[in-house]
Amino acid sequence: MSTIRTPRRFVAFAAVAVSAFLPMSASLADDASTPSPAAQAAASAAQAAPTSAENVPFSPSAADVARVRQRVQSDPAFASRSAQEKENLVRLLLQGTSAPARTNDGRSLALVAPQVQGYGKTDADAAAKTKLYATVDGASDPSNLAARAEFADGYWKFTVRLHNVGSRSQYLGFSGFTLLKLGGEGGKWANPRLRTSFSVDGRAIYGVRVPAHGERTVTVSISDPSYSLYEYVLRGGSKTAPLGGFVNFRPAEDKTAPTVSVPFTGIFKAL
Repeated sequence: MSTIRTPRRFVAFAAVAVSAFLPMSASLADDASTPSPAAQAAASAAQAAPTSAENVPFSPSAADVARVRQRVQSDPAFASRSAQEKENLVRLLLQGTSAPARTNDGRSLALVAPQVQGYGKTDADAAAKTKLYATVDGASDPSNLAARAEFADGYWKFTVRLHNVGSRSQYLGFSGFTLLKLGGEGGKWANPRLRTSFSVDGRAIYGVRVPAHGERTVTVSISDPSYSLYEYVLRGGSKTAPLGGFVNFRPAEDKTAPTVSVPFTGIFKAL
């Protein structure tokens, strides 16, 4: 992982390639740390639940797991998979179709980091019918969808592989957000308005078509367009800041098809 030593060094690292800028809604709070009862419950569940290699909690109900396992076992699209691969698919389908939550902080809807809420609210109905699922290239655990965003050349990056097991191609649009935890262990999650961009083979894209019975890989990049992150983190009272967020892949042609959401985590260091 690269270390950022000075603001000037960070500016030098930051790439200037123009990519799809997905601005946050003005209704979202910059300070995403004020806990509501829902957020407090999610945090308690996160402490008690098993975590993935990227520290994103996931604890589905036995009923949801059983329902999606039945779908995987009976779906001809997965007939050639091994028993372990099918068990991994059960988790991936449930994780990818979970709905990331926002919490009401008393002023507006605030975003919640995956380290706090996990994958979001499980939707077994969506997991049992979706023709699309995602994996993360280079994942340390093939049964967990959470991505590790590694810093290089001015970007935090990871690559998502989108799989379509249906008989029709699907065109997907993108969205995403990133939060930073400022102030160390007892700090607050905040929204620094980082840029989320998407590319295929080095070319910036705003959507992607996944062929029937096929797959496409999409590289996700997180960057600081204002070059102010170094000072932003130091003002929070710490030289390091965990980051976390979600990217969403939303079917644009079939409005009834579930969105696939991929959580990611990373770290900013200003030493």
